[in-house]
Amino acid sequence: MIDELKPKNFRAWALVSMIACLVACISDLGAVFVFARYYPGYNSMSQPISALGAMGSPISRFVSLWWILIGIILFIFAFAYEKSEASLSKYHRITSWLIMLYAVFEQAGSGIFPGNRIAGRLTSTGIVHNVLGSVGIIALLVAPLVLSRKYKQPEDTAMYRFLRIITCTGIPLFIIFILSHFTLPGLSWLKALHGFWQRLFLAEYYAFMSIAAIRQYRDNRLPDPETLFNLSQQH
Repeated sequence: MIDELKPKNFRAWALVSMIACLVACISDLGAVFVFARYYPGYNSMSQPISALGAMGSPISRFVSLWWILIGIILFIFAFAYEKSEASLSKYHRITSWLIMLYAVFEQAGSGIFPGNRIAGRLTSTGIVHNVLGSVGIIALLVAPLVLSRKYKQPEDTAMYRFLRIITCTGIPLFIIFILSHFTLPGLSWLKALHGFWQRLFLAEYYAFMSIAAIRQYRDNRLPDPETLFNLSQQH
């Protein structure tokens, strides 16, 4: 009975969205640790993920292709996520667009424009990498804050709090990652964990996207309040 309460096309889009998101997030989180094993001398705790695909890395081409693939899968997730919403609130739509920006600029963009350096200085390709990545990361940082506006009903309290926690912890975590790039007086330990902060930030926002996709799929499997009201009136 419940399956008939939601249009099948919205349920199908929600399923595609959830599968694409989980495949991209889980495989990419695992891949950054697998790739590190094939880069002699690479330190996952202190070096950024971008170094895996940069000039000088023995697996740079493979890693770049992987990032482009993950960008495509995340774009499919965001596109399907938007299509899975029957009412298509502006907050849901904007969140989908923000994730699309992240998929194109940060993920696929990192694969197309590696973060190359020569003698410690960014090359032109490296500069483009940083600019595109910044746009993508900012879009991702804003996404949970925007999506939280969608979940304002009493029954959505847990989801609303989760999204706010992601926002309130994710932004400071990203700032810590940026600061750890520099050698600050008395904070050498911060720089020594540069790669760790990035991976922690990535894991948190991959959790955000995964939970959002799972929640959307669940909502498309359950009757909405208006449908329940109409059914109750019929009886």
